[in-house]
Amino acid sequence: MNRNFTYAFLALSAVLWTTAALAAPVPEGPESAREYWKSNFPQISPDHPDAQKAVAVFRKVLAAADKKKGIDPELVLIDEKGYPWAKSIPDGGIILTRGAIEICYKDVEPEVGKARLAFVLGHEISHQVNGDFWHYFFYQGLHPDRVKDKRSKEILEGVISMAKKTDNIQTRELAADQYGIIYASQAGYKVNHLVQSDTKFFRQWVASTNPKLVEGIELAPNHPSTELRTAIVQITVQKVLNDLPDFERGIKEYDKKNYGAAVRYFERFIQSYQSREVYNNLGLCHFHLAAQALSKWAPERVPPYKLSLNIDRVSRARSTMRTARKGEGYFANVEVDYRARFEKQIEKAIRYFTEASNRDPYYPISRNNLGNTYILAGKYSKAVGEFKESLGRNKEDAETYNNLGVGLLLLGEELGTDTNRKVLENFLTATRIDPKYKDPYYNLALYHNHQGDRAKAERYATRYLKLDPSSPDAATLRRTLRLRAETK
Repeated sequence: MNRNFTYAFLALSAVLWTTAALAAPVPEGPESAREYWKSNFPQISPDHPDAQKAVAVFRKVLAAADKKKGIDPELVLIDEKGYPWAKSIPDGGIILTRGAIEICYKDVEPEVGKARLAFVLGHEISHQVNGDFWHYFFYQGLHPDRVKDKRSKEILEGVISMAKKTDNIQTRELAADQYGIIYASQAGYKVNHLVQSDTKFFRQWVASTNPKLVEGIELAPNHPSTELRTAIVQITVQKVLNDLPDFERGIKEYDKKNYGAAVRYFERFIQSYQSREVYNNLGLCHFHLAAQALSKWAPERVPPYKLSLNIDRVSRARSTMRTARKGEGYFANVEVDYRARFEKQIEKAIRYFTEASNRDPYYPISRNNLGNTYILAGKYSKAVGEFKESLGRNKEDAETYNNLGVGLLLLGEELGTDTNRKVLENFLTATRIDPKYKDPYYNLALYHNHQGDRAKAERYATRYLKLDPSSPDAATLRRTLRLRAETK
């Protein structure tokens, strides 16, 4: 990106994002409620393929998008083929016609159609998030038969006049395009199709959604041109790709156990791309920082068992689109309140893992990591609940079975109940699913040693040490079980 282009992008982005955050007028009346559209217009049957396609895309984009408190978005599908349009209304309704669905899938492969529809829905969801109901004003009279009488025309003219005075219409539309392409990408749709070779779609969409409403009133003069809309989408994607090295540097710092530095890189990247994997990785860094603080504050509370944690090494920005700043040392030359540090870091880890799971309910990594965080926090019942929820979505995840075994073991100790049978069942299930997965062997060795069964403890320790003969964990296991050096 050359310097002039960069300056232009920064200036334009500042206007777009600032304008999107300004308060906008909220329409009133029956048409501002989703029930009006359900009652007065024919609906696409939920069993129809068009409805199923749209609902599936909507759910993924909605999960990946930002949220607005008090708003519960719902997709309302109008059975109208000839005229493609989409709009947001104040109570959370996203109105979409059959024609809008069809234009997205017209003459393209299904994956491209999904990406197009994800962009359109992301655009509309962004209006909900930012309260941009000027968009509703401008699309309120799209049906010609609804604006024929004189009074309706006068009302519509008044609404448009008010919207022009209170909103910067063009920048809000462009901002919604920016959000739309980001949300679609964060949901996992390959928006590179739209950016690289699909400007035809933007021309079709803009042409189809900017007709004359009534005599002398036309939307086109107040809406950005096709070229400008296409350009801002391309610029937005390029900006994320330019920032992608921050994500990759965060991974490198994490691998070196420089968790504070990794946090700074991930926080920089999340400013332009708020996807599930960034929240997961931030949560994981804070988990380790919390564990470090816990080992200083209350080392006896650190579980001796091995928990399986997962960092996500690939950002959806790379698959769908395509030097850390020097900070202060983590430990200062003053007395440290490790308890306060632990509580702060564990709270952040829980918050980030929860956000990652919310943005994709079928993302097992973050839910598994959240369960491990509850273990570190001593909330064993919540941990067990997270692991069971994860297994409900993936019954062949060895790591989750291992972690569930640890959670049940600690929960049983806390409550004074016998969970031994379930603990062993989960550890052994993990070994059956993946015989080369080492963590459950480690935990089985410690478990049987604690139970006083020396023979079984040594048998599982030997299996672990064959898979991991020289790590610090291997040394810990030898020391704990007082194994001879020959087991190396």
